[in-house]
Amino acid sequence: MAQALPQLDNSEYAVGWIAALPHERAAAEAMLDKEHAPTQHKHTNDDNIYSLGSINGPNGEHNVVIASLPPGRYGTTPAATAAAQMLSSFPAVKFGLMVGIGGGIPSDDNDIRLGDVVVSKPEGSFGGVRQYDYGKATTHGFEERGALNSPPRVLLNAMGALESKHEKRGTAIPTLLEAMHKDYPLMAKPRNGLGYSYQGTNYDRLFQPDYEHASSKRDCNECDGTKEVDRQERSDQDPYIHYGTIASGNQVIKDARKRDLISKNSTAAAYAKELLQITDAADVKSTPEAREVMHELQEIKSIAKEIILDRKQQDMFKWLSPLNPSARHLECEKKRVKGTGTWMLEDPKFLDWFSKTAECQTLCSYGAAGAGKTIISSLVIDKLGEHMAQGSKIGLGYIYCDYRDQKEQTTENILGAVLKQLLGFLPEIPEAVLKLYGERVSQGKSLSLTDAVDLLGIACAQFSKVYVCLDALDELGNLRGLLKQLRNSHYSIQIFITGRQHVKSTVQEYLTEGQSISITAHENDIRRFVEHEIGGPNDIEPDAIDEKLRKDIVEKVVDSAKGVSV
Repeated sequence: MAQALPQLDNSEYAVGWIAALPHERAAAEAMLDKEHAPTQHKHTNDDNIYSLGSINGPNGEHNVVIASLPPGRYGTTPAATAAAQMLSSFPAVKFGLMVGIGGGIPSDDNDIRLGDVVVSKPEGSFGGVRQYDYGKATTHGFEERGALNSPPRVLLNAMGALESKHEKRGTAIPTLLEAMHKDYPLMAKPRNGLGYSYQGTNYDRLFQPDYEHASSKRDCNECDGTKEVDRQERSDQDPYIHYGTIASGNQVIKDARKRDLISKNSTAAAYAKELLQITDAADVKSTPEAREVMHELQEIKSIAKEIILDRKQQDMFKWLSPLNPSARHLECEKKRVKGTGTWMLEDPKFLDWFSKTAECQTLCSYGAAGAGKTIISSLVIDKLGEHMAQGSKIGLGYIYCDYRDQKEQTTENILGAVLKQLLGFLPEIPEAVLKLYGERVSQGKSLSLTDAVDLLGIACAQFSKVYVCLDALDELGNLRGLLKQLRNSHYSIQIFITGRQHVKSTVQEYLTEGQSISITAHENDIRRFVEHEIGGPNDIEPDAIDEKLRKDIVEKVVDSAKGVSV
């Protein structure tokens, strides 16, 4: 029985590998030391097909996600789209690699042969890759305008260490190829065509740049041998590794004279078509005209950027608080029967509190167990939400206290939950919030009470009015701690509180009680609820009783309720 492949979460993949051609992808997949099961989820707009796995390194495994371009669809848009879509589904990818076939540019300094490897390396004013087909004509010739910034420092350091290792011990490429041929015999000896191995000197002949080949065949048997450049035979067939600039552009170079012109203008060691196309437009050193050429790529990459920012924001929100009040709110909305609780929204005390602009106005609503306080809270929250839609400078935060969650419902987590709700309404997270979050995460620290209070003040300052709803304070373990922070806060908020009667004295001790409304189960609410349950959409057997019996049941329940709805 085949062993099940390991399945990792998308967030565990840090290396993205894009191949343009199917056989380039096959070679990439063959380099994986371990294969992983397919991803369980992709972004809705992601059309890529991925291969997942890991490659062993000196410091452990590197999880790699591999994608390729659609067959026959090569160029700027397909390559950029593949990269952007990869980032949308794998936002933790830190490094993107474009690996595949390129054309060598032999020179006196670079004795490049068929099968050699070229690694882009910053040289002079170029960051490792330059654009050979963008620029302008001048009296001195063609002036190139496009180039890429250098790779991240960590990759440059790794490349330097690898280059030094190769100087002393040679490369592991022959060993890797041998292992590939053993694991995948068809790659060594395919049924048709040539295998993934050295093709022989007959396919590796260099001619003078001004010579036009006799045919477009793979070999040069029909070409003029007198035009061939005499090169010293190598001692082995193992590929060499060259480090230098890679020239990239939107055109495939098949003209040796143009190839040599590129080499003359710089130290380019190879050229590749798609390499430039998966790089962010912000990395292109160019004139405004070059940025216009990259405009389409910028639009595609901006989508991925938004997705990554969303992911980073989610990470910050998780750090702020593990509480998820919106889930409880949705439960309450489902339980609420339409038309119930409207008396609260029509109460003069509520309307007075709702319209207040003075500092720290508090509305407290107390009631017995089962009086419907939580359902009323959800109704008030929805009312405030509608008010927010009319004014973008209004903020809203809320929490549903629950005795079962007392361990998690600390003062820090409650303030953090309110904070992340307020931040979610802002078009941009304040810089001060991002800075403090970054500092604490780098220090390995969680949200402290002091930080929660300070950040909440920063968030509240972004709004003209802030509403905070706190339901069921009687079920909170550290009620005094929360009320103390609200009392000592330097920001103005409108507070709505519900709880049982016994917390009233504690609330009055810490907060100025502006208004108070008693919550009891109103007859109209009970009637609507019972009618909804009996013969309504929730009744699994609506025809089990006749109309008279249904009315009798409703009246009996209403008469017996005595202010309790649950």
